[in-house]
Amino acid sequence: MFISLKNLGKRAFVVLVLFVLCAVLPAAVSASADSGNSSGEWMKEFSLEDGSVAAVWQMSDGDIVAAGSGENGSEIFGLGPDGNISWKKDIGGGENSSAVFVQESPLGGLYLFTSDEELVKTDDSGNVEWTYRQPYGVISSIEVADNGNVLMAGDYLQSFLIMISPEGNETWNKTLDTPDGGGQYRLSSVQQMSDGEFVVAGYINPIMYTENYRGFMMKINEEGNVSWAKQYKYKDSAMITTVAPLEDGGLAAGLNKITEGASDNNTEIVPYILITDSGGYQKTMFNVPGVEVVYYVTEAPDKGFYMLGTEENTLAGSDEYEYKLLKTDNAGSLEVSKSFGETRINSLQQTLNGEILMAGSDTGSGNGVIIKIMPGDLEKETNSSKSPGFGYVIAVLGAVCAAAIRLKK
Repeated sequence: MFISLKNLGKRAFVVLVLFVLCAVLPAAVSASADSGNSSGEWMKEFSLEDGSVAAVWQMSDGDIVAAGSGENGSEIFGLGPDGNISWKKDIGGGENSSAVFVQESPLGGLYLFTSDEELVKTDDSGNVEWTYRQPYGVISSIEVADNGNVLMAGDYLQSFLIMISPEGNETWNKTLDTPDGGGQYRLSSVQQMSDGEFVVAGYINPIMYTENYRGFMMKINEEGNVSWAKQYKYKDSAMITTVAPLEDGGLAAGLNKITEGASDNNTEIVPYILITDSGGYQKTMFNVPGVEVVYYVTEAPDKGFYMLGTEENTLAGSDEYEYKLLKTDNAGSLEVSKSFGETRINSLQQTLNGEILMAGSDTGSGNGVIIKIMPGDLEKETNSSKSPGFGYVIAVLGAVCAAAIRLKK
């Protein structure tokens, strides 16, 4: 599908088409309402008066916690099995602060990241144990390691990586050098691999308008030393927006190609899933059907893939988008496409019992939304992984659209 350049500067969020919502989420929700069915699928919407919700995580004991903001700033919410709020805990930061990431620590307690660029560690009840203040730049991705360390990736004048210990101390802080071929690294995703090392992914901004964007991935060890680095160059610009380790040791990356359209001054954005071996060498790549930008991918239990993406909503208007959850087999054949309309999904977790737990926001009302889907419900509609990151949808769309605009200048 083509995106007209005259629309790229406008808001990239969908305005919900009523019959799409009715087809996908039969019981449309209002503020503080909920919808569900007997199979265990439910959706909860939290009004701004209840407190905004940005991320959600199911603990190893089955409890569900959500992160967001309330009257006094950043908050943690405890949720019951039906999605209703059972408790709240202020974690501070001022009335404009919001917790935008939450994940359980392997050593117990919770890690949160806030809009104040602070990493916060709490106990299981939400009591703050320590806070690490990010000194500069903007964090784009966080990975909680198996040993309780936290790796944060971000961008400033140059991109950087910071490792934080379970006690809240900075273990190391490294700035990435200029990439081979010139340009500037921009980090999108960091994940721990099965061997305990980490993969860092993103794209290279060439700076020069005459050159293409390039996707990249690099593997680093626990000390931040580079094991290997690969660039993914094509005749078109390419940007990697997400990466996921595979059980066989390889990697799956969401790669969006950006090309100049053939007519009408349009630019085409085509999403792919790039599959590599454990050394980052490309094995195959397949087009992602039904969306224009893919911003999250993870391996499904059957070795297929779950993906989050956006598609232009031509029924609502050429500058408006809808958000989708997709499921493909391991060869890229589409099995499931579930639209959430104007609900922008920011957080996705595959729980220990195979459920899909998501958090996002209704871009029309601004209300927070938490959704639980059973895999069986997904299958009926069309015949342990990590969060994609806080504010990540906006950042990805902004970067891809900015690149598309630049190609025409």
